[in-house]
Amino acid sequence: MKPEHGGVSALDLILERLCDSCWHTLDEITVGLYISEHKIGNIIRFLEKEALIEFDMEKNQVRIKSLGLKFLELPAV
Repeated sequence: MKPEHGGVSALDLILERLCDSCWHTLDEITVGLYISEHKIGNIIRFLEKEALIEFDMEKNQVRIKSLGLKFLELPAV
């Protein structure tokens, strides 16, 4: 059974876990999400394509960019 995330999407949770602007491993930011590695890869590629995060493939680490931080500040609708 999947744990509830209070209606928050995995994409939003990943961005929130990056809000300190530090580099994080994929394991750190996806712990407890219970989604496939394939889906995580899709989310990371999407966030990088939209310039919300940067991904260091060599170190397998990500960090949020300023646009991603601005996205997190947007009011909920």
